[in-house]
Amino acid sequence: MTIAGSPDAVLAKRYSVHVHPVEVEPNGKHMKGISTLLENRKVCPGVEQQYRLDDIQKAHKASESRHLRGKIGIIVK
Repeated sequence: MTIAGSPDAVLAKRYSVHVHPVEVEPNGKHMKGISTLLENRKVCPGVEQQYRLDDIQKAHKASESRHLRGKIGIIVK
């Protein structure tokens, strides 16, 4: 899954990765269900890196690198 654009078709073919783009619409009921799962620790997203809000440009650059294996956390205080 990526927010940094479409995957590179040439690389996908080279590594035998099948790419299926999907667009989704926001759904409040589904988001509430996901929120409940997170709060009850039934699912736990993998956080690869955390950045302070002041370093948001670094976080964006990391998301574009396509080398992350988890999520990017933004610390807002």
